Amino acid sequence: MSAFSRNPLGVFRTEGVSLDYGDFFPRLYNLCCSIGLSRSNQSLGAAFCPDQDQGRATLMLTKHFGVFPVELGNIDGTLNFRDAMNWVARSNDIVLLQTSHVLRNSAVPPSSGVRGLQVRSTEQLTVCGTMSKVLAWYQREYQNALGHVRFVQAQGKHLVEIDTVLLEKNREDGLCLNLNRLVEKESNGAFQVDFESDPKVTFHANAALPDKLFNGQSSQVCKLLYPEWFSFNTSEPKVEAALQCAEANLRDQMAYIVSAPDPLFAAAEINIQKEFDANTQRIKTSSDAKGKRLVYLVGISVETPAQGDTDFSETGFIPWQAFVQDGGGECKVLNQAALIHKLKEASPLNPDEIDLDVVLRQLESDEEGPGFADD
Repeated sequence: MSAFSRNPLGVFRTEGVSLDYGDFFPRLYNLCCSIGLSRSNQSLGAAFCPDQDQGRATLMLTKHFGVFPVELGNIDGTLNFRDAMNWVARSNDIVLLQTSHVLRNSAVPPSSGVRGLQVRSTEQLTVCGTMSKVLAWYQREYQNALGHVRFVQAQGKHLVEIDTVLLEKNREDGLCLNLNRLVEKESNGAFQVDFESDPKVTFHANAALPDKLFNGQSSQVCKLLYPEWFSFNTSEPKVEAALQCAEANLRDQMAYIVSAPDPLFAAAEINIQKEFDANTQRIKTSSDAKGKRLVYLVGISVETPAQGDTDFSETGFIPWQAFVQDGGGECKVLNQAALIHKLKEASPLNPDEIDLDVVLRQLESDEEGPGFADD
């Protein structure tokens, strides 16, 4: 059954659409040719997450497109747009591929959509060193906050206990609760307090909170905060300069990301969606891209570790969207459904693919020169 992840930026189909690199790259090549890009004039650029194993992707792109891809990515997996446009200005028919990346660490398929209030497994579903660094501070703040919120049922009342550390006014750096979602208000607009003592305040719970939060008479430690229950206040970036573009992409959706069952996959989704939206607008207004035939396609690479007798990891590609521009200036966006349909229509057989073994032998022959002189 197909699965869809519903994140704040839209519906992202995650299952039943993944193509192994060996299937995806020839289809991509044939799709580009069908759109009108010329084999002899094609220039190929790629922006991969640096945490991804790029060797196989580079070899297979070269095999099918007949050229080595130019690397146009930043260290945080975003597109270096300035370099990309300098490259576009010197190119003819342009293919630009950008991917977010995760390494699957579980047999459970990744899905970032929050399905009600659920307890996340202690096993991390996906991993990515780059995104882990970007999320680290936000995830620590979130996990710490869970220990400071409790749901209590006492004498027939639903109560919310919150430690005062989360109730400091004007917190400039940290997780801030949205009390309007958690706590009932008096008629005068003040929050209803049942009991107050150091270091906690007990409030009357908002009537909209699910009853299952208050099962039993004892205090229930919060296991998950809905993203609408909190936000992050940050006075400065939480990562090194090289990772700040990705952090900027994700910052306004961090509450959704850290509370998702698979935060890293959620981050990969949102990052590539933000990148596509921003770069598409930049391409439309760039003088360097004017009059060029161009395909800009993005998605998520899902890497599966090598198993058994297999020496290399397998990587599948989940397409997201594509921006297509013809030489006359006409532009269109293929949404995920349309892009998947186009890729399925494209042949998985590439009549123009090159034999890498032959090419390597030719390169070795061309580069042969005088060796070390014999003594």
